Amino acid sequence: MIAYYRWQRDTGNPILPPDPDSAFESTRCMNPFVVSVDGEYRLYYSGGDANGIQRICLATSRIETPCRLKRHGVILDKGEAGSFDARWCVLPCVHRVGSTWFLYYSGHEGKTFGLQSFPGIGLAVSDDGLHFQRHTAEPVVTGDRTTEFPNNRGVAGGGTIIEDTLPDGTIRYRMYYMLAVGRKSTDVKVDQEKHCAVCHSTDGIRGSKFWSSVSETMPM
Repeated sequence: MIAYYRWQRDTGNPILPPDPDSAFESTRCMNPFVVSVDGEYRLYYSGGDANGIQRICLATSRIETPCRLKRHGVILDKGEAGSFDARWCVLPCVHRVGSTWFLYYSGHEGKTFGLQSFPGIGLAVSDDGLHFQRHTAEPVVTGDRTTEFPNNRGVAGGGTIIEDTLPDGTIRYRMYYMLAVGRKSTDVKVDQEKHCAVCHSTDGIRGSKFWSSVSETMPM
């Protein structure tokens, strides 16, 4: 029997609006990703400033009062000029492995290629889930790892990570993400072509060969 759930909007919406007095999130608060840790919710999101730059920010609340959010500001700034994330850091995805927190995010390089301006998914790491540092300046997932689209460039996150226990006890991590194969065009059917993709890793989500396996895709 299929169960249906009737959702109701909170009367206090939006519970985290842009802050006009903020230098980092005065225009946008988007891409929420929530984890529950030690009696609190941690809301990771992307905040946009008056110049259109986006950074990963953090807000927290007690579990019993989820709408009372405390902002903690930027936890991951944009990358350096010329990097894959020079203009935007968006779509955070947070996963804990052992005692280390991994923050995956999509980077926009600041060029005008439409969806192809998102050349990779980056990784930042943290011991406490609050203070992050980039694992590497290069993306750990790129859009050219599928047999269907070997020369593609556009890729973005927004999915999640699932743990599979293999027969030998090894943990295999599965990341779901969006493969953007559309090119900038006035035709939305061309500009917005996307595919759902998944990639696998058994290396503890570490190292330069992270997510080295080929992805599988399906149309969105």
